[in-house]
Amino acid sequence: AVLAGYGGLEHRNSTALLCKRDQIPQMNTPLDESAYREFLGLCSHEYFHAWLVKRIQPQAFQPYQLDRRNHTRLLWLFEGFTSYYDDLQLLRSKRIDLKTYLKLVANNWNGILRGPGRLKQSLADSSFDAWTKYYQADENTPNAVVSYYGKGALLALGLDLKIRNFTKNRLSLDDIIRAIWHKHGVTLEGIAEDGLDTIVIQVIGSDFTKTWNEFKTRYIFGSEDIPVQRWLPNTITAKPKSHSKLEKIKLQLGMRHTEVNGWLKITHVLDGGAAQLAGLAPGDLLASINGERVTTARLDKVLTSLNPEQVLTICFYRDDLEHECMTVLDLNQLPDQFDLIPTA
Repeated sequence: AVLAGYGGLEHRNSTALLCKRDQIPQMNTPLDESAYREFLGLCSHEYFHAWLVKRIQPQAFQPYQLDRRNHTRLLWLFEGFTSYYDDLQLLRSKRIDLKTYLKLVANNWNGILRGPGRLKQSLADSSFDAWTKYYQADENTPNAVVSYYGKGALLALGLDLKIRNFTKNRLSLDDIIRAIWHKHGVTLEGIAEDGLDTIVIQVIGSDFTKTWNEFKTRYIFGSEDIPVQRWLPNTITAKPKSHSKLEKIKLQLGMRHTEVNGWLKITHVLDGGAAQLAGLAPGDLLASINGERVTTARLDKVLTSLNPEQVLTICFYRDDLEHECMTVLDLNQLPDQFDLIPTA
């Protein structure tokens, strides 16, 4: 446990876990349930890797060459499916309730929907380019890259729902995972890049072939949004998320920032947002909006004072030169965002 940090790395017979100190129980200190839940999710994720990754592996990783990059298009399966099951296992073990679980799923879903890169990079390409893009992030990463962790988890949810709907709840993604284990985990035989095809059809049946091929084409090798809301059971509803005025403005503005020596420095500008349309770019230092100075501490107050469709005059510095640009907020042009609500 450290002051700041979070992550894990699976090993053949163990795992390394990194978390913040306030995420684990401590004597004489009230437990932060939300923070502890994050830690449990990390434990669940790495524990699942004992099967999926350490025993069941891509064929391309056998043997693993530690002196070079190892590429596979299957990380959406190995990391994405693991990311789906990590929170699901917390629900099944009763560490969290259904309402909390659905909130975690919705948070991941909404994060994917806010990233323009989801429409440009497929999950297969995200997996293959992990070494050169995902782990070499730059200021344009949100516009060009999608996470095979987050969207991979959403894909697993979508496939689980598709299978349940197709078989009238007779089968689920669990049955696919069991079949993968018996064919590749027990034998330690690596999965070929197209190896999941045979397993899916063997488990679900040949009449699922057309559905599976379309699913692959659109959501694994294509970059379409995964329409989870269309596949949900009757007991769960996807409702458009309600946003405060400030949340709407930030979503439409489409920029991320940090503080540097008292200045608000732009780190990312999202495609299609008002910040990009105004001509702002990563590295710019914001000085004022409509004549009011902006800092990290004052930004929310300044943004809240704005009106929809108001013309914004933004002053900023780029390469130590002062610039001015203008843009208009259109709060009707926001990315889709959802809440998942249990109805039974």
